[in-house]
Amino acid sequence: MRGDYSRFTFDYKKHYNSVRMQQGRMQLDADWNEAQDIRLHHERMIALDAIGPAGGPRNNAGFSLSYDKERDDFRIGMGRYYVDGILCENDSNIFCSEQPHHPEKIKDMPNGHYLAYLDLWESSICAIEDPEIREVALGGPDTTTRTKVMWRLQLELLSKPMEYVEEKIWICKRHRQ
Repeated sequence: MRGDYSRFTFDYKKHYNSVRMQQGRMQLDADWNEAQDIRLHHERMIALDAIGPAGGPRNNAGFSLSYDKERDDFRIGMGRYYVDGILCENDSNIFCSEQPHHPEKIKDMPNGHYLAYLDLWESSICAIEDPEIREVALGGPDTTTRTKVMWRLQLELLSKPMEYVEEKIWICKRHRQ
């Protein structure tokens, strides 16, 4: 993760559920960041427990796929989808070649059965990439970074057909650090 951090202290095995500031003590980035990591871990565990390893809202699950013959490209449906408790959002219907984090036109696809999956990762965003996070009240220095879930929908040719449930395309996860 890019940024100027003193240290990373979060350990999910300790089962902490909050960080408490004490009066008269120095404030350190590690404590504030650990509080954020604890909250994020709890939110993701709740989503994983309630939704399972992958799923979306009943009436607004995102990332549906349809083929557009005119453009010779796949359209990815807008909406939300969770992978291992991590929220992936697609704000509009887009083509695979317009994916925000890895635009790539899918070409020369041989006939066959394919697996569609979301490849997702978290990226650290600094003020160079998003100038709006600079603190203008202090003259423009960067005071923090942001993390963002990045995704791309991938298609992989299968050596033999899978069983499809309710005619839905399977979406599975690949997660990288």
